This record gives sequence, structure tokens and C-alpha cells, in this order.
Amino acid sequence: MLYKDLLIKFSSEKDIIDYYIQIRYKGVPKCPHCGSTNKLTQRRDKPRKFQCNFCNNSFSIFKNTIFENSPIPLIDWFYAINLFLNSIKGISSYHLKKEIGVSQPTAWLMLKKIRTAMGNSVNKDIFQGIVELDETFVGGKPRRKFNPSPMFRTNYDQYTYKTPVFGAYERNTGRIRAKVLYFDDLGRRLSSEQLELAFNELCKDKVIAITDDYRGYSFLKKDAYKDYTHHIVNHNNKEYSKGNGIHINTIESLWKLLKNGFYRTYHKISLKYLQSYVDDFCFRVSNSKNPDIFDTLISQTILIKEYG
Repeated sequence: MLYKDLLIKFSSEKDIIDYYIQIRYKGVPKCPHCGSTNKLTQRRDKPRKFQCNFCNNSFSIFKNTIFENSPIPLIDWFYAINLFLNSIKGISSYHLKKEIGVSQPTAWLMLKKIRTAMGNSVNKDIFQGIVELDETFVGGKPRRKFNPSPMFRTNYDQYTYKTPVFGAYERNTGRIRAKVLYFDDLGRRLSSEQLELAFNELCKDKVIAITDDYRGYSFLKKDAYKDYTHHIVNHNNKEYSKGNGIHINTIESLWKLLKNGFYRTYHKISLKYLQSYVDDFCFRVSNSKNPDIFDTLISQTILIKEYG
């Protein structure tokens, strides 16, 4: 959404409240205490709240959302969300601080909550059909000094200080999901066992899995996966497509976007919050062709779906 369109659509807080009522309640607010939809009155002193004359309770339409109890004006929230969506590589808290005139910690908290909404996908069904699978490593350069001779270098050394991320792309829906793989009980990262567990969390039986030649996908050769179809693109031989749609280019585009954001916008991401940043870019790629991406994200700001 263009900035001028945002100002036209949300010229006042009342416009935002009416819009949110439409998004959350389909235009008809519902009391979370008694379930009534008839005897509700919007309070004049606090327009964000409704009074239920049936059970004599009041409630906020922003309860259990990222906007709950926030002193930030709603127009600033909506401007921040629109700005964030229009920035393909994301924006830093220092950038947002200058745009809406808040402190840097406040801007950081706002972006954190927006990323929480991005990861709060309505459709969390497991993938089926044709699924592209890939992994990447995120982080800075290793601090260890290596022997310059190639014979003493290993892939493990190369990624000692980096964090692996596993992702899957479902072609028939365009959805992308990715998961940060932390150390397992044996102190390993990106092991075949970890990949198998992450794969089973994301994919349904009998999927057509397309991967690169990484040996961690050897679990797909087990008898338990005999009903699966597994295609391999051999990147070590500079093979990036076998034709007939056998490639993993789409999921790799997610890594490109993620790393551009990492190195050019954020520079450093704490491991504690890395998953939320991954969810951010998954949302962007999954909704890259969605003309109503703003409405989609606003609908995901409701953190507890059963409320209302």
C-alpha cells in the first residue's frame, strides 16, 4: 500500500477501529464474556472498547493482539506495518525510530511484535504435493583462524559459528516455512536426525521431495519413506535444474532474501530471536503475489484465535 493510500484509508483512529472490527469480527463485534452480539455499545470515552449491556462487562477489540495496552497511536502502528512490508529487506529499529518519533527500544519492540504476527500464520497445515527442501547457514564469519591449505579445511570448520536453518516450499500453494535448527542432545547441528524430525513436522505422507545432494537427506531412503518420491539436484556438479520442474530455486530465493536482510539491514541477529526473523522473510516470500498482504498481516495480529 502506498503511503498516500494509507493516509486516505486511515485518516483517523475511528477509521482504524472500524477497519479492525471488520477484519476481526466481520463487522459485528462479539462479547468475549457472554458471546452476545446484540447489546453492544461503543464507549465514547474509550472508542477502542465496547460495553456489553447483556452481561455488563466491557472489552477491548484489541485484546490479545499485538496492539493490546500499547500507548503508541494506532496510526503509527499501521504506518510502521506498511513501511515494514514495503521494505523488502526489512527495516531496522533505528530507521523506524526516525520515521515515527519513538525511542529505539520502543521501535525494536514494535518490530518484534510485527514479526510475531508474521509468524502467526492462519494456515499451518502440513505440506503436500511437490515440496522443495533446502538448508542454509546464517551468521558471521568464523573467528577461528584456519590453516590456509585446503586439505586442512572442512565444511564443519566453515560453519562452526553459524546457525543452520531448514526450509520447505509447497509449490501448489506457494507457502514457505522454515525452522532454525539448534544443537541437539549430542551437540550436533543439521544432522540427518534433525532434518528428518523437521521434515516430518512440515510434510505429509507421499510428498514429492526435491533436495540438493546434501547427505543429511539420506533419511529419505529409509523404508518408512518408500511411498515418497525423492529427486536430487546435484549442486556439487553445478547442476541446478534437471528440467521438468526439478529444482530448488524458489526455496533458495528465501535464503537470498534472508541473508540480504541479515547483512545489509540488521548486521547482527541474536540466536534467541532468529526464528522470528526467519518467520518474517517466510511471510514476505509466501505473500509476494498477494495484493492484500496488508490485510493478511493485520488479520494475523490476533494472537489468540478463539478470542472474539
